[in-house]
Amino acid sequence: MRAALNSVVRLGRATALVALLVVACMAPQAVASDSAAQQLADKYVPVVMLKKQAAPCDRSGEAYGPSSVNPILGNAQFSLVRDGAAVMTGPTAADLYEKPAGYAIDYPGNPLSPGCSYDQLARELGMGVPPKDAVAYAHVTTQKDVPGKLVVQYWFFYLFNDYNNLHEGDWEMAQLVFPADTAEQALGRAPSEIGYSQHNAGEKAAWTDPKVQKQGNHPVLYPGAGSHAGFFSQALWLERNRSEGIGCDDTRGPSVQVNPRAVLLPSSDPGKSSSLAWITYRGQWGAPLRAPYDGPPGPNTTDRWTNPITWQDDAREGSTEIPDVGSAVVTSAFCAIVAQASDLLTRLGRNPVATMLLLAVLALVLIGLIRATRWNRVPLDPLARQRRAGQMVRSALSIMRRSPWLTLAAGLVFIPVAALASVAQWLIANAPVIGDLLDVIGSETTLLWLGSLTASLPGGIIGYVLAIMIVSVGMQYQRAHGRRLPVQQAWPEAKRVLPATARSVALRVLQIVLLGASIVGIPWAVKLVIETQLLTQVCAIEGRGGRGSRMRARELSRRAWARVAIISLLAGLLPLVIAPMLAMPFLILQLPVWSVNLIGAVFAAALTPLAAVVMVLLYGDRVAAQELRGSLAQAAPARTP
Repeated sequence: MRAALNSVVRLGRATALVALLVVACMAPQAVASDSAAQQLADKYVPVVMLKKQAAPCDRSGEAYGPSSVNPILGNAQFSLVRDGAAVMTGPTAADLYEKPAGYAIDYPGNPLSPGCSYDQLARELGMGVPPKDAVAYAHVTTQKDVPGKLVVQYWFFYLFNDYNNLHEGDWEMAQLVFPADTAEQALGRAPSEIGYSQHNAGEKAAWTDPKVQKQGNHPVLYPGAGSHAGFFSQALWLERNRSEGIGCDDTRGPSVQVNPRAVLLPSSDPGKSSSLAWITYRGQWGAPLRAPYDGPPGPNTTDRWTNPITWQDDAREGSTEIPDVGSAVVTSAFCAIVAQASDLLTRLGRNPVATMLLLAVLALVLIGLIRATRWNRVPLDPLARQRRAGQMVRSALSIMRRSPWLTLAAGLVFIPVAALASVAQWLIANAPVIGDLLDVIGSETTLLWLGSLTASLPGGIIGYVLAIMIVSVGMQYQRAHGRRLPVQQAWPEAKRVLPATARSVALRVLQIVLLGASIVGIPWAVKLVIETQLLTQVCAIEGRGGRGSRMRARELSRRAWARVAIISLLAGLLPLVIAPMLAMPFLILQLPVWSVNLIGAVFAAALTPLAAVVMVLLYGDRVAAQELRGSLAQAAPARTP
């Protein structure tokens, strides 16, 4: 009996020992696996460079940092909604556990009219820049049908997407691809590829590509201000199709560096009690508005979560950079128009009735302006003839066809002036004093805009004035000699009136600038701007200069301020606005940016002579109107005492 009992005891001890050995062998393997994944995530977690705000609520900079989701969980300011009805306030990670699509987290505020509310909320919650708890959620995974490749994804959560498609919550991603099957293997090998998500797609590169900036093992990520689309360097980026998105992303400095900590996401169900239980949530992380203003779903609902290698293979190998020089007229105009269009769509969603009424009024005004003028043909001679705006345009086209060399000379003069303005802008943008001015102004965007204005505005004025002067000289020569101005005599004739024209225009521009700078003198500055529209023609055609030319331009503008202002504005829009718009379709054809801007410059050179001829015909219209008033005054019977 005792022997049998001893045998049972020995068998029990042996069984327990075997069990302990099994556990001892298994436990280190599981720990090592988790530890290896965390080590791998820590080793390569990206450094995030966010565009610095000049001041709080500066929407040209980045207000939201890559943060932990914890500040919005269990927070009574946030609600969980379904089908437009609130389910609960302050949902926790456990509350979100395995909630299906159809649920949404609603934030305090209106994403279609954000103002500064989300910026202030981010600062209050510690989710601004830099965030109180900067986090990159790491997902170590493979793709079933692609053996031999391990992927480490880093998911970044931002409180708000302040881009063309305003929405609450924003998830963006960066990933590294390793030639390995396990995290343990990947720790001993370098990544082979890297990819950054950008709107609906992404951009990839080889790990050894020079464009991949690194701080040690950590890649440097440049999110677009407001959109958080990831880029490899600082620049202004152009998106122009469905896969890229439509608009412009700005990653230019100065930047604020953020070093997130890697939080490893579980590869299987974490359970409802886990602090990461929210990873099973399949609803939206923002207000459930109509697209594209609806809050995004979480990382686990995306195709890139389950098929990361396919996503990597489909990513682009480069992005389109917009140069900072002044020749980038078309692309800059594209960025501005897309931003305005998105703002209009936002207003339409926020207040559709008022927006539609405003658009209807603008359409009626445009139709009214077109119908208010006349477009019938009138004789080209004499120059001093009253013409309606439409007749001026039609006559201008006829004059350009009749005098092609004059047209070419007026257009070509604009090109070297624009080129010199671009060089001047580049010099201003790269001057050593820029760093000191940044400290004063506080925003590189503002500084570059001022540099662009300083360089391009005088260039545009000079080019436009020269074009009007050449057309004026050519038309005056034909009126005086009864024949067209020979090409070889164009420049000598222009040089004859150039000094007086330059002095008169320069002095008038100086007066306008000083009056405008005084603020109280703005009404007088506007009046002088209108008078100046006829100043070049007076100098070139009548041979006047100095004070006499300015008084003559004022005399011609009198009693027709609105007419001169409107026609001058519409003529000036031809090279400045219409030319870039004509070149924009070439962006959709995926032509290089420099070639599209060159096409825009060609359109501008072609439309500048048309604008110049219209301005000379406007001068003739005012001369004829003045002569008519003089004739009527002479014909009027004298008053009897």
